[in-house]
Amino acid sequence: MPEPLKRILHKVLRGNPDDRYQTGGEMRDELRAWLNNQGKRFGRARAAEELETLLHEKPAPQETRAFPIEKGVLPTPEEEATEEEQDRSE
Repeated sequence: MPEPLKRILHKVLRGNPDDRYQTGGEMRDELRAWLNNQGKRFGRARAAEELETLLHEKPAPQETRAFPIEKGVLPTPEEEATEEEQDRSE
């Protein structure tokens, strides 16, 4: 992994929130600068393509086995049903 990209990722993962990017825009700007230095562009059209691909490849809730707190959202009805089924089978 290139050192500049590693530096960006390490900042995202720092334990102290004050040491992380304070906004998504700050991280976006650094990532865009890195891409531009690589001779690559990542504009709206490319971002839309990437998002569309990610949405189509999204795993089913039961495939992720993530707890709602890990995802940062309340469980969906599907996830609640899956959890209830798992509880009954234990």
